[in-house]
Amino acid sequence: MKNIRQKFKPLILASQSLIRKEILEKAGLTFSCHSPKESTEKEAKEKLSYMSFSSKEASLFLARSKAGCFKVSSDYIVASDQLCESPYNSWLNKPSSRKEAFDQLVLLSGKTHYLYTAAVLYHKGCELWSTVQKVKLTMKSLKEDYIETYLQKIPDKQLFSSGIYCIEKEGAALFDKIEGDYFAALGFPLLPFLTFIKNTDKT
Repeated sequence: MKNIRQKFKPLILASQSLIRKEILEKAGLTFSCHSPKESTEKEAKEKLSYMSFSSKEASLFLARSKAGCFKVSSDYIVASDQLCESPYNSWLNKPSSRKEAFDQLVLLSGKTHYLYTAAVLYHKGCELWSTVQKVKLTMKSLKEDYIETYLQKIPDKQLFSSGIYCIEKEGAALFDKIEGDYFAALGFPLLPFLTFIKNTDKT
């Protein structure tokens, strides 16, 4: 895809996520990738644990934390974060072991859960744009031997960095229904971001 008209340059994606990078590249955007400080997300989640944040508020807080950790400069910073809300209204973290991944899939099997994907655009320390997209996912009823076979196909790097399913790959087979923004389910709400760029370009 050819580059779209892009007013916000230079643009930095505050992430090393391969799927977010791929989404923006395929949309024709020009940008570089830089990770926020390693402690940023951990510190933010610790703060959230003491606050009564909704999933929508928390995902936006985390995205803002990523964007806000960069030094104020002429660069435009786009950051995104995603929270998985279980059927029991708790937040699921990325698994730290294969047993934890197995337990999470057992928890979600046959039930509906939600992904909240937030994104923000910062410039010189000011927020220019933000969005939170809610995606509803209904997982098939999975037998434990199916879950074990599925997890055997997922490399450690993918499992521990992207979570228990990659919808753009093998994970699509886990679901009966996905309702909402497909790109947001992958990890970045592309369509609202492109709409913002297009509308801003007219001004």
